[in-house]
Amino acid sequence: MNSEFFHSLELLEREYGISPDYMIAKTEEALVKACQKEYGGKNNAGQNSDPVIRVVTDRAKKDIKCYLCKEVVAEVDDPVTQISLTDAKLVNRRRTIGKTLETEVKTKNLRRLSAGAAKSVIIQAIREAQKENQKKEFEDKREEII
Repeated sequence: MNSEFFHSLELLEREYGISPDYMIAKTEEALVKACQKEYGGKNNAGQNSDPVIRVVTDRAKKDIKCYLCKEVVAEVDDPVTQISLTDAKLVNRRRTIGKTLETEVKTKNLRRLSAGAAKSVIIQAIREAQKENQKKEFEDKREEII
């Protein structure tokens, strides 16, 4: 899937002149929003809490990975952004209090609503880039008869 994604970025550049760097940045933003929607929730105080998501894009390997980051603490106040030391030790025995535990999030496992949110962010980014390219094209022809 990832190689197909990078191939489609090349097609977007050829067809519409949209920079792959711009689209990768917007795709990372969309993945962060989708993962926050998927893994977000309420903390112990009853307030909404967004998890910390890190997206890593490797263009050489044509790979995109998402990581859910949680702080290792002795007592969990916010289960969305924190993890207890005993639970962290089950995942990685080297973790200590104050460190961050990153677990990979499989984007294939995102629910339909989360994936739909990411899709809408990407489509909006494509539209914005097309409008910007048209604007640049016609600004050069200002005060000319077309």
